[in-house]
Amino acid sequence: MDGYPQYFPDYFNYGGVLSGIFTPTEASAIAVIYTLFLALVLYREISVKDLPKIFLESVITTAIVLLLIGSSMGMSWAMSNADVPFLILDLLNTISDNPIIILLIINIILLIIGTLWI
Repeated sequence: MDGYPQYFPDYFNYGGVLSGIFTPTEASAIAVIYTLFLALVLYREISVKDLPKIFLESVITTAIVLLLIGSSMGMSWAMSNADVPFLILDLLNTISDNPIIILLIINIILLIIGTLWI
């Protein structure tokens, strides 16, 4: 029975949104407030004096993610303006006309990038 209260935020999100009581943003806000209540009052895993540090870490993480999203949008715009997708398409079409071979080449490139990127 001790673990059941932690599942209620999921019920808030699914039940509230699917029933039309609130939007996904409102459901997330309610889930955050409820989870904060659980951590502070019920489970007592964090204290009130820990909250500024937790909020600061959350702000830093959110800023990093938003910076990555913003810079990727700029990079996407620059690449599409330079017609890079069409250049890549022309390059792949010169290698092979078979779509399976092209997909295999793309997967190999993604595998190499994914395993070497540290």
